Amino acid sequence: MLSLAIEELLGLYFPENRFQELEKGIAAAARDLHYPDDPDALYNWLRSPETLSPHEIKALSTHLTIGETYFFREKSGLKLLTEKILPELTNQRKGAKPFLRIWSAGCSSGEEPYSLAILLKETLPDIHNWNITILATDISEKALSKARKGTYTPWSFRDTPESLRNKYFQHEANHWTLDPEIKKMVHFTYMNLTQDIFPSVKNNTSDMDVIFCRNVLMYLTPDHIKKTAGKFYESLSESGWLITSQVELNDEYFSAFSREIYEQGIFYQKNSTKEPLKTQKIFKDPSAISPPKQAPSLKRSGEIPLPQFTALKKSLEPAHALPNALSSKSKKEDPWSLYKAGKYDLCILESLDCLSHQPDNADCLYLLAKSYANTGRLEEASQSAEDLVTVYPEPDFLFLYASILTERNLMEEAEKILRKILYLNPDHLPSYLFMGRIAKITGNPALSEKYYLKALDLLSLLGDHETVEGTEGMTAGRLKEMIHNLGKNG
Repeated sequence: MLSLAIEELLGLYFPENRFQELEKGIAAAARDLHYPDDPDALYNWLRSPETLSPHEIKALSTHLTIGETYFFREKSGLKLLTEKILPELTNQRKGAKPFLRIWSAGCSSGEEPYSLAILLKETLPDIHNWNITILATDISEKALSKARKGTYTPWSFRDTPESLRNKYFQHEANHWTLDPEIKKMVHFTYMNLTQDIFPSVKNNTSDMDVIFCRNVLMYLTPDHIKKTAGKFYESLSESGWLITSQVELNDEYFSAFSREIYEQGIFYQKNSTKEPLKTQKIFKDPSAISPPKQAPSLKRSGEIPLPQFTALKKSLEPAHALPNALSSKSKKEDPWSLYKAGKYDLCILESLDCLSHQPDNADCLYLLAKSYANTGRLEEASQSAEDLVTVYPEPDFLFLYASILTERNLMEEAEKILRKILYLNPDHLPSYLFMGRIAKITGNPALSEKYYLKALDLLSLLGDHETVEGTEGMTAGRLKEMIHNLGKNG
């Protein structure tokens, strides 16, 4: 099978529901290499992975990996670097010329390592005295080529403070070009984490202080994740840190590390004096956290409020109190029970803990996004929802993501997600309501009316007393009334 060949060659995991995506990627690679676009020919080509040349492997890597990223993504890991790791290293390395070694493994088009370089520039007042290494590696030559250019569209800055963008990038037409001084701080090179040898002095992957490997491991097979995690451990200096995405936490894979909590995030530290991690069960019924074969329909997603009608709730509990909740007696409670009881901070902790065992558990990803949203942490909610739809691009989950983007006033991004939903499900009523609202906010009343009329057409198929899924329990009659009122109010 093609999936097994790719698994052996690149370590990438393609389950049955992604076979079509796999076939398209292989066909695209074959076209780049001027090979025949024929299923039998492709199968024969990949049947003996050991015979493929480096050039062929790189072509496959480019077309089978996802390069979606942006600057200053997942801020909890960045705060760990600037607020804890750097101060500690500064104190340890006083006197002689201090040094710092960081590796961005799976750097994609460069936004992550460049974000790290900018943060170091902002954080270290005596940065010119430091010997800094920022190694950035990826399996996609196309992504690395873009990274080396250092030129980005506005989409890469969707979570970037305007002050930093204006300080370190030059605006030219419809793109932004990175400051050459920041570009010089990062060294980009090709690396296949599942095939290449590391740690090694030859490829500069030894004695690292910090390794960032975020939204990469989730695409590997379990065996390759374990092997890669072990090699990361050996690549770190004593007390070095491994920073993964919060949806990639898994105590089984990272059992050699000690586990640390910072800024509501969970991270892994190399520390040979500490006892290795032990996997804990957080549910009475272990089957409750088994990864679903496919994303559930989750009728519970009907709880999602429509931002145009009601704002997402804000928590009264301060965010800094979250880590203290780890000792709570409700530690082993079911996240759904915690969510329904309004205990969102505890639900966040339980969901993160669940994801450390089952990184693609749909319920836990979903609850994490909703709980972050309900406590007003919209950036974290947006990231969690994005991680969810990356694994499960289902209309209900995409709708949650669009809701959060709308609440953050990211209308253009929300509209793209809603269009994707309507492509998947042309009769998704809540999406038409959203699109109508966005068009109205952005000054396009004619388009707004078009979407609202489509919503009314769909509502006409329902009785006035029927509850509409995805609208927080609203009836068809109430929604019709609200749409008519919106039209009257211009």
